Amino acid sequence: MPVKGSLLRYMLSLAVRNRMTGLLALFSLVLAGASLTLTYLTPGTERRTFFDMAYLGLELLAVATPILASISLQILEFDQRTSWLVLARPVTRPGYAWGRFWGVVGAAWINILLAAVVILFLVMPMGGSLEPFFLPVFLSALLEALIIGALVCLATFVTTSYVSSLVVTTGVVLLGYLSPTLMFLANKAGNPLLAAMISLVYWLLPHLAVFSVRDLVSPVEPWYLSMLAAYAITYSGAVLAVAVIVFRRREV
Repeated sequence: MPVKGSLLRYMLSLAVRNRMTGLLALFSLVLAGASLTLTYLTPGTERRTFFDMAYLGLELLAVATPILASISLQILEFDQRTSWLVLARPVTRPGYAWGRFWGVVGAAWINILLAAVVILFLVMPMGGSLEPFFLPVFLSALLEALIIGALVCLATFVTTSYVSSLVVTTGVVLLGYLSPTLMFLANKAGNPLLAAMISLVYWLLPHLAVFSVRDLVSPVEPWYLSMLAAYAITYSGAVLAVAVIVFRRREV
């Protein structure tokens, strides 16, 4: 357990100190400032405009931070062979994958938490009250970062090119947001074989659209958040297990 804790601190420090993570944190501040500016351009709907921008920023951080942090770690670890120094110590490959995953996810959670604190600070001049969707959006962003972190971990272990990892991960994420469309196409397909193939892709892809709770009409119920948590933990665990298997067979 001490080895895992040290590895987690090492990976987390690399991800947090990464330039891309800092740029994303700066982006959240710029987005917060832009949201305040837009509120003055929409008289009568200031709070709605502000929270719409805030929710969008939280969701972007949940997606972008794991991807960019993991790709940057891949450049550092595999291209410069710094991963040899870690694996030369009493660290197993599953432990290395575990530490890498939580380091990337931890960096994303830190960015999301900082953005939430900034939002809370900026909402004080508007009366200090939060909308019912704020906490569900915040929690769903944390859960979404779990899935994205597992996906980028798998992608960086499958391919040695950080460009390929970026393209593949971004493509999977975009398709994950379009998963309801895939099921619609499967239902409308006249060919049973084509429908089966589309359905298979639908079930393999992450259902990221369900985490966009800001688009729901009614307030989010606790059971829905529990369902999202169960799905995020199960899916990220399965993807991370595949990543460990791939990493075991890979030459660093």
